[in-house]
Amino acid sequence: MKTISSFNKILLTLAILLTVSFAQNIQAKTDDPETLFGNEEKGQFHHRRGERIKAFLAEQLGLSDAQKAQIKEIRQNHKENIKPLVEELRAKQKELRQSFEADNYNETLAAQKISEMSGVKARLIGERLKLKKDLLAVLTPEQKTKLEQLKDQFKSRRIERMKRHHNNL
Repeated sequence: MKTISSFNKILLTLAILLTVSFAQNIQAKTDDPETLFGNEEKGQFHHRRGERIKAFLAEQLGLSDAQKAQIKEIRQNHKENIKPLVEELRAKQKELRQSFEADNYNETLAAQKISEMSGVKARLIGERLKLKKDLLAVLTPEQKTKLEQLKDQFKSRRIERMKRHHNNL
């Protein structure tokens, strides 16, 4: 039998450590509500995508500094209402997954968890709609028109990408 050289042992150990570290990092990102909303003090944002979109929209809409400050305050205020709902929903989802993984699956318990989740989701949707309403109130009529135009552009681009993807299958 061949023996593994010490160099290969080191490479194998590094590969295992990187894999474990990567898996833990992914799990931490999906379990931590701070990564969903972002933690400005730490500079963490979920995939940094939200940051780029906010900056793009602020530039395209020509938001003033006062509007940017208002929007930031509105988001922070709503975050206090939304964050506990997200945490509660994730806990309910975890309970539901655990009920499916249990040896003695209980359909009644699963139905109860699904019902509880739907109530939390409804409250979450309501809070997000309030956030949207409050954010739109900051915009001028011209900015609202421009926002609708941007939404239409994004939607048409998304449809085009889906068509191209479908044709490539």
